[in-house]
Amino acid sequence: MMLKKIEMILQKTEGGNINAVSIVKSPAVEKNFVLFSKDNLKMAIDEEKQTVTAPLLIPYQLIYRNSDFYLGECELFFSEETIRDASILLMKDGKINNVTLDHDNKTDGASCIELWIVSNSENDKANELGFDVADGTLMATYLIEDVALWSQIKEGKFNGFSIEANFDAIELNVADAKKELIGLLSEMDNTEKLEIQNTLY
Repeated sequence: MMLKKIEMILQKTEGGNINAVSIVKSPAVEKNFVLFSKDNLKMAIDEEKQTVTAPLLIPYQLIYRNSDFYLGECELFFSEETIRDASILLMKDGKINNVTLDHDNKTDGASCIELWIVSNSENDKANELGFDVADGTLMATYLIEDVALWSQIKEGKFNGFSIEANFDAIELNVADAKKELIGLLSEMDNTEKLEIQNTLY
């Protein structure tokens, strides 16, 4: 049975619609931090720099949810356009350095030093760091100056990023959902293609 597909679109509000970036235990995008250290074979950067890199949003990645808010089981996704708009607002509204921990306590110990959208996944810095993400993915690197937070990240208590924002949830009908998802097939290996195709019918 095909789950409902819900596209998340940034609300157009006068006061702004992005609030913060949260450092979280379980990122919805399912891509964890890359920890830079002198022992990292991909990036020979000293751990003393205390930086972490991870995706903020990945286009068309299906995120499972089961809650009364969405009236049961569904899969959420963000389009490339929404991700591009989010990246602009994060910088324009100065929210990129509003950082919380697990969507709760605010921290002043983390600052964004890089924000970019992947335009060529095979040749992008994200790929060099070991991330397998699609074109249109919003990536970020944060400098962690809080000693306790850095220790928690190294211990695996925090593993990625999540955006705090106001979104409208638009449910797609079956035809629209197929149209949105079928374009992903060319980017996937045969096993993934089969899994997606099985959900389209």
